[in-house]
Amino acid sequence: MKTAALAAPNVVAFIDPNDPLGVVATTPAWAASTAYALGDLVVNNRAVWRCYSAHTSSASFDTTKWAPTTWIFGTGKSGSPTGYGNADLCIHSDGVHLTAPIGNDYHTRLVFEAIRKILAAN
Repeated sequence: MKTAALAAPNVVAFIDPNDPLGVVATTPAWAASTAYALGDLVVNNRAVWRCYSAHTSSASFDTTKWAPTTWIFGTGKSGSPTGYGNADLCIHSDGVHLTAPIGNDYHTRLVFEAIRKILAAN
C-alpha cells in the first residue's frame, strides 16, 4: 500500500469528501422497523453510519445509536444550514464543493491523517 501511495501523488484528488472510503454506493439505506447489529453500516442523509448500539429501528433515524463514518455529513450547505451535521459549514452553497477555508482545511487535515495512518501501517 505504501508503494502504491507513493507512486500515485494525485491520490488525494480521488478522495470524495462525502465518501472517503468509497462505500456509499454499496451500503444499504437505513430503513425503519429493521433490526441492526453492532457494527452494521447504513446510509442516511448522504452519510455512512456505523451502528454502535444493537436495536430495531423506529420510524425515524436515531443518531444516538449510530456514529457517522464519513468525514462530511448532514443535509445542509453554506447559506442553507439545517443544523444537522458538519455539512452546514463544510459544503459550499452550490452543494458540491468544499467551502474555503473551513471545508478545505477540515478535509485536508483528515486526508493527511488518513494517509499518515496508511503509511505508518506499511
